[in-house]
Amino acid sequence: MPPDSLPGFQEIVLSYKRINEDVHLRELADKIQDAISRNKFMIHFGI
Repeated sequence: MPPDSLPGFQEIVLSYKRINEDVHLRELADKIQDAISRNKFMIHFGI
C-alpha cells in the first residue's frame, strides 16, 4: 500500500469497535502508524 493510502486504512482499523480487545488489530494499527511516520509502503496479506 502506498504511503498516501495508509491514513485511510488506519482510520478503518481504528474505527473497529473491538480494537481495544483485539491485540492483533492493535498491532496492525501500530504497524500502520510506523509506516506513516516513516513514509514507507506497507505490504499486508489479508485481514
